[in-house]
Parts: sequence; C-alpha cells; structure tokens
Amino acid sequence: MKILNRNYGTIRRGFIDQPIHELTTRDIELFVVGRKKEKRAMQTIKHSIIQLRSMIEYVGKMGYNIPEITYPVLKVENSRIRSLSKDEEVRLFKELEPTNPKYYKQLTPKTEKTYLLDQRQDNFDLVTLLIDLGCRYSEASEMKSEQVNLRDKTINLKRTKTNNESILMMSDRVFNVLKRRYETKKNDTWVFTDKTGLKPRRHSTIAIRNALKNAGVSDFKVHDFRHTFASRMVRNGMTLQETAQLLGHSNISTTMRYAHLENQQVALKMKQLINDFNSDTDGETNE
Repeated sequence: MKILNRNYGTIRRGFIDQPIHELTTRDIELFVVGRKKEKRAMQTIKHSIIQLRSMIEYVGKMGYNIPEITYPVLKVENSRIRSLSKDEEVRLFKELEPTNPKYYKQLTPKTEKTYLLDQRQDNFDLVTLLIDLGCRYSEASEMKSEQVNLRDKTINLKRTKTNNESILMMSDRVFNVLKRRYETKKNDTWVFTDKTGLKPRRHSTIAIRNALKNAGVSDFKVHDFRHTFASRMVRNGMTLQETAQLLGHSNISTTMRYAHLENQQVALKMKQLINDFNSDTDGETNE
C-alpha cells in the first residue's frame, strides 16, 4: 500500500513510490533531514511525523502489515514568542485583500479570476480567524458550519491537540467574515474547503507565508498568529488563567510563556495605583 491520500501531500512527496510496509526508521530520518534543509519550522516537521505515524497505525488497524519504526524525537522550542504589531497587521491584510490591484489586474481569464479570488478571500478570512480567535490552524481550517452560531455570535471550537472544546465569542470582524461565508457558502458541512469544495481545507500555508513576506513581516510563522492573540489578551488585562482557557490549554504551564507580559501589566497597574494614591494624598495635604 502506498501513500495516496491528497491530504498527506507533503508526506506523499517525501516518500514517493515507497510502499508503506517497506518504510524504515532511516527513511523517516532522511525525511526529517530533507525538511530541515528546506528550512521548515520544527513544529511543521513534527506535525508531518505525527500525521505519518497516525496513518501507519491506521493502516495496521485495517489489517495490513506495517513496519516497526523508531520515530525521531523532535524538540520544538516553545519559549519563542513573536506577535504581530498593529502596523504589521494592517500591511498584511492589505496584502491579503482579494481585490488588491497588484494582484487583481493580473487575474485572467474570467474563470481563473473567480477561482483565484475565492482563494485569496479564503486566506484573508482564515487569517482573520487566526488572529481574533487565537485558534490553531487546523481548528480554523477544519471548522464545521455546525460549530458556528451566528445568532449568539459564538463558536464551539473543537481543540485538535487537547481534545477538548471552548465556546468563544466572535469579534465583530469574525462575525462579518462568518456571516458572509454562510450567505455565500458552497458546502453545508465545512466553513473552509479544499480545491474540490467537498473536503475541509488542507494544511496549505504557502499563500499566507508569501503574503507575510510581501508585507514585510519577517521572522513570523503561521503559528505566531496564536501568539499574537495571546499576547494581546495578556497585555490588555487578561489573566494567564483566562488566557489559558481561551487558548484551550489543558495545563497552565503552557501559558506561562506569556507570564512576563502579565508581570509588565501588573507593574504598570501598581505604578498607576501609587500615582493615584499619591495624588489624592497631596490634595489632602494642600487642603
């Protein structure tokens, strides 16, 4: 059996024409080395290995012979925090705007123009959700219509990593995006679809990464949209416990990477309280 599912495009290219039952630990190691040479993020490589492992285990459950593989342990650096500034966000959305003249005038013929405009709109909408919901890419790209409640302006977000759920309120622009997509939907099940329009959107971030580059946003990964959301929450008064709930973290220790931002806000509050107290005291003294 070979890797044929188009949802595993990256893995399929990495193991082209190799039967699953003939894969070895060395093949997996070479795949990792190759992805590193392509300068892929460690989290992205780890995601591919998790997909591959799940696929092989599923094949085994179906009764096929599967290889004995020792999977590499990939260490992902979790201390890095890169968030989007307001100015960078403005530039990025300008770059993603479907009717941006830089791209719109080049789209021909009409059939291709419609298809490419839909793609650009999908990227624009997806980034909006990533920034304002703080969700993982897969949680947005695989969101089902039944998870969206436009009447209450809530989303029942299914956490793919921790296997739990969060009820999130929509920001105004998320509501506008989801309302528009509902009114123009082409699929009753999925909010975002792949090219066929029948399945959920795949893990395809090339267009978004190109938009970041063209917008002059450097050293920024797609997962950093999640860091952007968390940083903005903490910087604007949200506690770490509250932020953990919004992010769907099952352990508060994961959210502690943002602790220094909370400490800064506490220090600023202290300064303001002391200044207010001293100001009131000075007024009483003068009287």
